[in-house]
Amino acid sequence: MIAVNASFALSRFVAVCATGLALTLPLPAQAQAKPAVPATAGTGATGANAAPAAPISVPAAGTIEVGFSPDQGAETLVLRVIDSAKTELNVMAYSFSSKSVTEALVRAAKRGVMVSLLADHKRNLVTDRSGKSRNALETLAEAGVNVRIVSAFKLHHDKVLIADKQTVELGSFNFAYSAAHENSENALVNWNNPALAKAYLAHFERNWALSQPFRSAD
Repeated sequence: MIAVNASFALSRFVAVCATGLALTLPLPAQAQAKPAVPATAGTGATGANAAPAAPISVPAAGTIEVGFSPDQGAETLVLRVIDSAKTELNVMAYSFSSKSVTEALVRAAKRGVMVSLLADHKRNLVTDRSGKSRNALETLAEAGVNVRIVSAFKLHHDKVLIADKQTVELGSFNFAYSAAHENSENALVNWNNPALAKAYLAHFERNWALSQPFRSAD
């Protein structure tokens, strides 16, 4: 683990990442930034004819950790975020077939966490000839996870965890064995940044409104 000051965190990030190590970046408690989420977040038109929305600025807060794949901490971070959830866990997935992630989400549901998952329709129910994705989603649904499928976009390509409206995990890491052990991937966790979590929850909720319930016969 390598700790750096947030004022030069970005300039050091690339150099440290080249070592292939996980690192921790503590962020300042009183960082100067714009307000967290505009009042209009989550509203307005969508689609090809909609005007692009402005980016959202959030204050720096909490602690950042990063991990990489293959086998350099990315999956460990994903599982830690899932296991840390106490009340609520929202998941956005493109490819979903990981046995370890499935088991972690089932554990979360069994300890009373409200788990909700959005997954891409085509990747998990059409092009996955192995059936692993469908089986994983069925396992989650049977455990009480609220699973919904997204087909409103060309790809639902998000890979995000939002835990307890406080912590966000994001990056290239798909919830699949190949992401953990075969591919070059990255995962970043911002622990305890409710403003960032709020922004990602607004994105999650927009896509949730465009989704359909998962059914094993889909």
